[in-house]
Amino acid sequence: MTDSVKPSRTLEEWVQRQQFLSAVESAQNWLAMLRYHTVRYNWSEAGILLALADNICRDLRNTAPTGYTTPESIAHLPEVNHD
Repeated sequence: MTDSVKPSRTLEEWVQRQQFLSAVESAQNWLAMLRYHTVRYNWSEAGILLALADNICRDLRNTAPTGYTTPESIAHLPEVNHD
């Protein structure tokens, strides 16, 4: 009988991780662009980017791997609605 090596993650966990990493990369790009325009006093572009902050945070929250976070661990993060 041969022992098979079990993967450290299931396919579902791997997909969740990839989605979260993609959201993190988007957030990093957003922050880099915000910094770029702010340093150059390009306030109109910075303002447009700031309007996207809620979407960036929502993407991070929605793609966080479920095995590692609980609703209580992210409860302190504010839900902002500008309706």
